[in-house]
Amino acid sequence: MISVFFGPALAFILTIVGVLALRYAWADSARGRLPVFAGWSMLVLALPGWTAVAALDKAVALTMLAPSLVAFPVIAAGVEYKRAGPPRRPRRDAAELTAEFGRTRGLVSRTILAGPVAALAASALGMAVCLRAPMGEADRLILGGFLVPLAWAVFAGWALADTRVGRVLTILGLVTAGGGAGMFL
Repeated sequence: MISVFFGPALAFILTIVGVLALRYAWADSARGRLPVFAGWSMLVLALPGWTAVAALDKAVALTMLAPSLVAFPVIAAGVEYKRAGPPRRPRRDAAELTAEFGRTRGLVSRTILAGPVAALAASALGMAVCLRAPMGEADRLILGGFLVPLAWAVFAGWALADTRVGRVLTILGLVTAGGGAGMFL
């Protein structure tokens, strides 16, 4: 049985060696498959070391988490920083600024349509089903409860995919009004 101290230490060392072997293989693909095989083998061999600390399910999680914690400093060590001077901003003319404003306005309007407007329309539709569908009370509540997230997803996807924002707003407004009328009639 692997001891509680040496098991995780050995697993951590195997993880470090495995990540370094994978980094070595990644740096030059002409090195062949041996470093890749060795790296993945070391990572798999680290699993018994983690089982000395935790149960098998948590050991598998540690085996998956440890390489990423080791890989962050390894990748950061290979980063090159270049400082050439202050970045120059290119001059933009009025047409580019107008186009950028149009894109920003479109993005904001689509976000609003896909978020709160689609949620309001889906909620109105679900509430109308909960209150007025011709079935038993429990069935109405369940159907309305399942309909709201499904309708919201459909409405949000449609709001993001359609090219005409006005059409989306009109139809979602009509669905909201119809759902609201269905609740009170």
